[in-house]
Amino acid sequence: MNAVIADNVTGRDYSILVKALAYAIEAIDRLPQRWQERSDQKDMIALLDAMSDQPDFFRIGARGHLQRRGTTMKDG
Repeated sequence: MNAVIADNVTGRDYSILVKALAYAIEAIDRLPQRWQERSDQKDMIALLDAMSDQPDFFRIGARGHLQRRGTTMKDG
């Protein structure tokens, strides 16, 4: 089921979606290579670039947060 958000549900939907894309992009890089969904990641990068004037700002923030929390997965 595909649904289009017609209304602003939380009052900050756009901000949440941009941040979620940044985290998803960075999380894919931390998966074992065989689990990385590169085509999805590429599309997420394109969406983030289209949605934000500062996509690198959001990606660097997400990357730093994931690194500080130690959420790196290893192959195996």
